[in-house]
Amino acid sequence: MTWQIGSITLPVDPMTVTNQVTKVTKKAPIYDHYPYLFPLGSDIDQVVIKGWIVERGKNKSQLRASYVDPLKAYAKSISTVTVTAPGHSGTYLVQKAKFEEPKGTLNAFFYTITLWWYEEL
Repeated sequence: MTWQIGSITLPVDPMTVTNQVTKVTKKAPIYDHYPYLFPLGSDIDQVVIKGWIVERGKNKSQLRASYVDPLKAYAKSISTVTVTAPGHSGTYLVQKAKFEEPKGTLNAFFYTITLWWYEEL
């Protein structure tokens, strides 16, 4: 199952794909009470993918230039996501793109990308 976000095709399939429904809220303090959460709109279909960016023959700086930096640039923007398996292709807001660099000599990055289903009204 190949994943493509915008023009970037992930070199390795995600390890986990989690489908969730979330609600966007805003926290507002109320005098002498706990903060109150105000819902902002309807529920949002959310897909969270986690996995490794690793490619044979590429070092960390090449991986960063080819995958990490371009995927970070998609954060907070609307992108087309194409998946070879049915069920996840469509237009999404790339809500969050987080990358972790493991210690040591491993030429790889661990990513967590949060996608919100986007639909124009």
